[in-house]
Amino acid sequence: MNIHIIKVVKKNTQNLFVAILTLSILLSCGAKIEKNEDTVRLEAGNYYIKGKRAFQADSLRRAEENFHRSLQVNPLFAPAYEGLALVDLHRNDYDKAEKLFNRALSLDVNWIPAEIGLLQIKVKRKEYNAAVWESERLNKKLYSSAYNDIVKKNLTNEINYWGRLAKQGLQTVEIEKLGGWQSVSDIAKEDTVRRAEFTAALVDVFSEPIYHVKAVIPTPAEDISENTLYHEQIGIAMKYGLVEPYPDNLFRPRHALKRAEAALILYNFIKLIGRLTEKASDPCKIIDIDIQSPIFNPICSIVNSEIMTCTEKGAFNPHRTLSGGDVLRILVRVKNYIDSEF
Repeated sequence: MNIHIIKVVKKNTQNLFVAILTLSILLSCGAKIEKNEDTVRLEAGNYYIKGKRAFQADSLRRAEENFHRSLQVNPLFAPAYEGLALVDLHRNDYDKAEKLFNRALSLDVNWIPAEIGLLQIKVKRKEYNAAVWESERLNKKLYSSAYNDIVKKNLTNEINYWGRLAKQGLQTVEIEKLGGWQSVSDIAKEDTVRRAEFTAALVDVFSEPIYHVKAVIPTPAEDISENTLYHEQIGIAMKYGLVEPYPDNLFRPRHALKRAEAALILYNFIKLIGRLTEKASDPCKIIDIDIQSPIFNPICSIVNSEIMTCTEKGAFNPHRTLSGGDVLRILVRVKNYIDSEF
């Protein structure tokens, strides 16, 4: 191995990851060149490491110079294009950066840092849905890649960082789309959504269509009082028949909401406002709910309406709880469903 490369790695342990990342692919970024191929790749990698160091030190000009020198040595060295793309990304020239990241991938489809760069661009362009999907795809690809454990750990951290930003951005958009209600903002923070929180968000977001229908005589819940958080929304939901207490007359507002419960509440809501379509009544295949169960047809209607989904194998997972992110996505689908039907 080139002694100079080893010295570079030892000289600055802060850049150990960059060095390892480069060295792990130097022998797989080959182009057919006239010089000794290993020597050329090592020399190109050396300039790439210098460029990365300069970039980390916020010296964009020096970084750019070293990345260009890397390409002078090996014009088909994918990491150098990724480095130049990072410089343009830092300068907010997303179009130019995107072209360079794609150029890197055209030379080495397995150069994941370039794909992470494209992920960053999606986040910065506020293409949050695409970015969330991309972060999940990259984690799967990285898991089965040939990178060593140190590189995988660092790349995973970077993918997850941008994935989290994408999810936060998506949640902000969803909250705004749902009217910016405090109950909706509260749900977004929850790992496990409770019955009271889900009920409050549903009533707040869809109060207008609810109030246009006739109320029913509600069954009182013994554990709901003026001191209960969201007691007003819970009272409205019971008044209009969206939710009912359990057989023991307790609502259990802090009870973790299961997917089946959420589907039944949503079914009651869609039925209440008269928006069940013919498609909602179509038969469906759900493998983990007995077709004779009283909850089967209501849940089937929600699945057919594409408000909630099953797995590819047809499992609904009725007893699984819902996170805040899950509920936001469901409420957005409900809104889209209603808006398309009005």
